[in-house]
Formats: sequence, C-alpha cells, structure tokens
Amino acid sequence: MKKGSGYLGFIREVALGAGEILRGLYETGVKIEHKGEIDLVTEADKRSEEYILDQIAKRDPGVKVLSEEFHSAYRPPTWGLGTPDIGDCWVIDPLDGTTNFAHGFPWFAVSICRYEGGRPVAGAVYLPIQDELFLGEIGKGAYLNDQSIRVSGEKELSKALFATGFPYDVHDRPRNVVAALEAMLIRAQGIRRAGAAAIDMVYVACGRLDGFWEQKLKPWDTAAGMVILEEAGGRVSTFTLEEYSPFIPEVLATNGHLHEAAARVLEEYSIWKHPRNPVPTVDVIIRLNGVVDQIVLIERKNPPHGWALPGGFVDYGENLEEAARREAQEETGLDVELAWQLGSYSDPARDPRLHTISTVFVADATGVPRGGDDAKVARVFGLDELPERLCFDHREILEDYKRKLSRG
Repeated sequence: MKKGSGYLGFIREVALGAGEILRGLYETGVKIEHKGEIDLVTEADKRSEEYILDQIAKRDPGVKVLSEEFHSAYRPPTWGLGTPDIGDCWVIDPLDGTTNFAHGFPWFAVSICRYEGGRPVAGAVYLPIQDELFLGEIGKGAYLNDQSIRVSGEKELSKALFATGFPYDVHDRPRNVVAALEAMLIRAQGIRRAGAAAIDMVYVACGRLDGFWEQKLKPWDTAAGMVILEEAGGRVSTFTLEEYSPFIPEVLATNGHLHEAAARVLEEYSIWKHPRNPVPTVDVIIRLNGVVDQIVLIERKNPPHGWALPGGFVDYGENLEEAARREAQEETGLDVELAWQLGSYSDPARDPRLHTISTVFVADATGVPRGGDDAKVARVFGLDELPERLCFDHREILEDYKRKLSRG
C-alpha cells in the first residue's frame, strides 16, 4: 500500500469484516478472561484482531501495528513528554467496549487508524450492532454511512450533553476521576458514561454529543476517533489546552464552541499539566525478611524501561506515607512497614517525562515479591549486585542508602 495513497476504502473493508466477526460472536457468546480486576479480554477481541492483522499483512506487509491485544508487531519505544517517534503504523482496537460486549450490552466498536508523520491521518470506527460506520481522512471530511457529518453548534455548557469514561484503576484511585465528574455534572446539561471511548469521540463528530473527556486512555482508544472528529469540525486537546496526541493519557474532545469553557472546568484535574514546580512522587527501598542489604527492584513495563525502585506519583488526596505503601503493594504485592525516610530528590533531569520531587522511604516486608501494575516482575537484589540498567536517579539513591548503612 503506497504511503498517503488514500486509506478509506481499505479501512472500510477491514472495519466491516471485523465487525461481522464481532456481531456473530455477540449472538453466540464467548469465553471471557481477566487482564486485571475490571479489565477483560474475550475470544471476540482475539478473533477480531487476528482478522485485522491478517488483512494488514496482505495489503501493507511489513508495516508496524500498535494493537491492544496480543499479536502486535509493535513495541512501545522510550519517550518523554508528548508524542513518540513511532514512524508510520496502524493503530487498532479490535473491540472497544469489551466489558459491554461481555455483559451483552450492545455498545462496542472496531477502531482502525492509519498513523503517519506523528499523527492520525485516516480512521474508521464501526458499531456492528447499530451497523454504523464512521470514516474520516485528513482533507477528505468525515462520514457516517457515507453521509457527511459535522459537529453540533451548541455554544453553552449548561445546554451541552457530554460523555466521559472511567479508567481501569478507578477502584483504587477514584478521587480525581470523581472530582472531575462532579465539576462537570453541575455545569453541563447531562453526562453519559457508556464505556467505549472511540464511540464517544465519533458521537461528538456527528453532533449526538457536544463533548467528551477521559483520562488514562491508550493510543488505540482515541486515534481513529481523533481524525474523524477533527475532520467533522471538532477540537481535541488536553484538559489544559495543550496539543493532543493519542499517546497523551488525557483527552478533551468537543464541538469546538464549548472547548475553552470545558477546559476551564477540567484543567485543575489534569494529569498532563507541566507545572514549573516539581510533581510529588515516592520511591520505596524495600528490605526483605529483615536483611538490610537485600532489596526489591521492579522491571518497568512502561517507559522509561529498565529496573527501578517501586514507587510512583502521589495520588489526589494522599499523603506521602499512604502513597508509598500503596505503590509498594501494587508493584510488588508486599505489604510494607515504613521504617524511616532516606531523603528527597528533585534534580529536574531525574525523570525524562517531567520534573518530579521524590520522597524516598525505607521499608520492611516479608514474603515473596511479585510484579504488578507498572512492574513486569519484582525480584530481590543484593546491594553489591544491582542491575546495570537502573532508571531515573535510583543508583544515586541506593548509593546514599549504602552510605547511610555504613555510618550505622
């Protein structure tokens, strides 16, 4: 397939084919598996993805694919702020709305996007139960079942219908999500939460919704919807009106008329703000089974890749001690007892993503560590056998810890 040659015909064909698979499986029932506490995957996800990847391999052999499920040829690169340089690729979600599908709730879609030059250039979102096919390509407009679509003309937030969604970790971290929902709930005419971000995006594109916001989404959730919405006259950004990319984990999508008013409501709940002041984080040196020179490190799933101390961002409403205990439990499976505080670290270069200030705790635990959340694995290392690839400034932190031990 020649780059930039026009993708709508191919995307239409593949989206309809994958949708037919989903429709057939929806009527007969499928096996359900759990990827997390509330994150599901079904046989339908797998069958749809296999079909899409097979079609791409036939028509566009050798191209990279970024996909939600299992057979992707693409692996996430290391990136800092903004959009990674991933080159030309396909971004697909074989079943957006898996939980809906698994419960027999007929609100799910296939999402397929062509990504070139650092942005989505063509996309399709197909709702197989409703038989609604949304298409868009840069410079060629946006369509629903071959009819041109445009966003709504609503200009007053108090008369607007918005949609939102909840991230998969909402059971553990609800505060910021609920606070943003409350802030919009008292200002918009109505809020809908149906559980499929790709559909929410294209519903804004065709004027059925006036806006949509959500956090902690992945590229395949919004890539296709983004190009369709923008071609329909809509606007997409972060909560703080920064330029949006599908690789940024928060999105505000509106008809354009309401965009700045909605952003004024949501900006204080942004997880993508780049404040001049450092963002608070915690790191935890976990000493296992009473041995002070045996510590637990995790191998990170997400960029920056490598080994690191368990830790992460302080959530809305948490104090530092609560955040340290939570991050340790999520990433190692260990319930820790905080012993003392090593210190704070705030070199602007310590984290390639944004400026952070980390409070480092020393803690004790017993048991066998196991990776979870951002950790592929968690394992024990001696202080004299640390891995070569340590992320952030964790080698410096552990050198400080060793000096503290030597001084007694």
